[in-house]
Amino acid sequence: MNKISKEQKSNLAKLLATENINVIHQKVETAYFIPKTRTLCLPIWKDMSNDLYDLLVGHEVGHALYTPQDFDNKKYKIPHSYFNVVEDIRIDKKMKIKYPGLRKSYYNGYNELAEKDFFMIQDKDVNGLRFIDRLNIHNKSGTVEQIIFNEQEQEFITRSKELNKWSDVVSLVKDIYAYSENEEFDEEQQEELQEQLDSMSGGVDEDEEQTQSQSQDGDEQQEQDQETSSSSGTDNDKSEDENETMGASTSKEEEQEGNQEGRKEKSGGIEGGYKPETNGSITDQSLEQKKKSIANTDDKTRERLYLSLPRPKDAVISYDKVSAVIDKSNKHYPMSKRLEEFKSFKKEQMRTVNYMVKEFEMKKAADAYTRTRTARTGMINTNALHSYKYNDDIFARINIEPGAKNHGMIMIVDWSGSMGDKMYDTICQTLNLVMFCKAVNIPFSVYAFSDTNRANFNGQEGYAYHQRGYYERYPYHFDREGDIVLEDVSLINFVNSDMKLSIYNQAMSNLFGIAKSFLPYSMTRRDFDRSDYDPFEDRFECPNALRLGGTPLDSAIYQSVKVVNEFIQKHKIQKMSTIFLTDGSGHVSSKMSIADPATGKIQTADTYMYDLHIKDGTHAFSYGDRKRSHFHAYHKNFLDYFKHKTGSTVIGYYVSGKKLNYWDVNNFVVKEGYQVYDNAKQEIRKNKVWSVKNIGYDELFVIPRSNLRVENSDAVITSDMSASKMKQLFSKGFKQKKMSRLFLNKFIERVA
Repeated sequence: MNKISKEQKSNLAKLLATENINVIHQKVETAYFIPKTRTLCLPIWKDMSNDLYDLLVGHEVGHALYTPQDFDNKKYKIPHSYFNVVEDIRIDKKMKIKYPGLRKSYYNGYNELAEKDFFMIQDKDVNGLRFIDRLNIHNKSGTVEQIIFNEQEQEFITRSKELNKWSDVVSLVKDIYAYSENEEFDEEQQEELQEQLDSMSGGVDEDEEQTQSQSQDGDEQQEQDQETSSSSGTDNDKSEDENETMGASTSKEEEQEGNQEGRKEKSGGIEGGYKPETNGSITDQSLEQKKKSIANTDDKTRERLYLSLPRPKDAVISYDKVSAVIDKSNKHYPMSKRLEEFKSFKKEQMRTVNYMVKEFEMKKAADAYTRTRTARTGMINTNALHSYKYNDDIFARINIEPGAKNHGMIMIVDWSGSMGDKMYDTICQTLNLVMFCKAVNIPFSVYAFSDTNRANFNGQEGYAYHQRGYYERYPYHFDREGDIVLEDVSLINFVNSDMKLSIYNQAMSNLFGIAKSFLPYSMTRRDFDRSDYDPFEDRFECPNALRLGGTPLDSAIYQSVKVVNEFIQKHKIQKMSTIFLTDGSGHVSSKMSIADPATGKIQTADTYMYDLHIKDGTHAFSYGDRKRSHFHAYHKNFLDYFKHKTGSTVIGYYVSGKKLNYWDVNNFVVKEGYQVYDNAKQEIRKNKVWSVKNIGYDELFVIPRSNLRVENSDAVITSDMSASKMKQLFSKGFKQKKMSRLFLNKFIERVA
């Protein structure tokens, strides 16, 4: 059985309804529709084929569109199943006319229900059933069963095919019900089916069962909504003319009801052997009961909770604030010295940067060439004029090249404690990317994300969890119920392309100084033995306000949506690339906002007992859903949301330790096992990087931190070396340089 995507089927329901109705899946037995909030609630169905799911969704949308929501069959004193059977005919016909693509799903879906004996007619004589049941089977699976109808019943079938308005349904139901009082059928078989139905439903009659089902589905809200809305509001059939007609027909209906009562009295009513309490559609009631059996309502099925994303505040910490705290902590280390160190670093890295620039321009040129087309100008090519007798093509041609795309790049660095031993190499790689963007005139911006620094820069350092108003410091408006409580996060801006050249150089110098402050954490024994390393030398001090914290990855992704969209709009970006440089998965949310019943004030509550789904307008995604992989259950879905909102290409740098561990790979695969891990190690030995595509990130590069360093050193040649020794050194050096640039090639290919 193919796995059904609830989100895809929700979108299907919206398309069928031709409006952005609110579609939710809940732990309920039957579907229902709330007109006021335009909410269609569907059960969490199990063991479902795509055709059957499409049938049930299409059928429920049909009821939402065309069936009056304020209908009460009690005033007609006719079993609800009669109206259900006839109304199903009308709405199914309308849905199949409106959406011809549903015809196959209806055909296959109803046949599947018949094969599973949802109508309770296997090993039964269908022609011995009441007409209402034969009509139900005929319209839902008539090609399967050969059913016999008399002349009057054929007339009813003809009328059922011409149903258009709700008043047509009421009229036909009344006539069929009147006919049922005296029709002939297999009473013994009917009693047997009724006993089976009673045992299946616990002996509750259909009208009482309907009332109980509605109350179980939380219809207090539905009833309240129905008081203010008489119908779904989208039924095109219910025009003003129809309403007038229905209003005018009320007296006729009452008159017909009176005549019907008279007929009952004449035929003897109950005393004449007629039992109205057993006169219902067995097949319809069986279908409704068995539909409940495919709804997940057991204790193992968790309730679904639909939450909204909170309204964000500004989480960006500007470079001015960053620069101020850096200068305050480094009065002993003047900017002139910082600039000098960065200049030396830049000189070392220019080979790498120039290599990236060359590869980028080549990739762009190749892409432009593949999209170039040749066209005639309409002007004669004089060089080909002599061949006019045997060559029709004597017109000059030109190459039409598509306009170049305006690229943009934002880099977001994980500023968490676990990045300590990787921070030097990660920041150096980020600096290379910035210098590359600067060289090819790509607008850029560099941020770091953390869950501690926002408070530090706003004078709230040391704000404890238990303190009153703790969540007020978060960059979100928690002022309504039903919001997911995302973590505190700050986006620290270190450098961007809008800076003047002098400020840009200072920002880059500060960022390189921060990288050097983390160097001891990532140094090996060999690094400490270097002659130029002096642990007692005056060094750049990373301020306490920029200390490493936690990893609020989901919150950072959400906050980045606004940042990236404003960046795209400001620089008119056509091809946006967003790069997350992290060392793994981040924290997840387990709380939601609720209102205190007594005071109405917004508080928080735990959500771990629910299956969480986040809705933002027309976009919805699951959050958690108990998958094995932490990344796939949480972060992947937020990255998909980010791409949906920004249209950006999303690239991930996952920086592992010196060696690749099992968890470094297993975190990004759905199934456990060592085969993928072994393949990843083999690819890293070959290409220095393991890449994974389409897992939220368009491409994720998993790379040991030592492989981030690009080899630029030249072979050292002495006068006493032999020719073969020099050849060996040159060959080895060339191979090392080539290998160290494989990752850069992959990255440039992705962003170009």
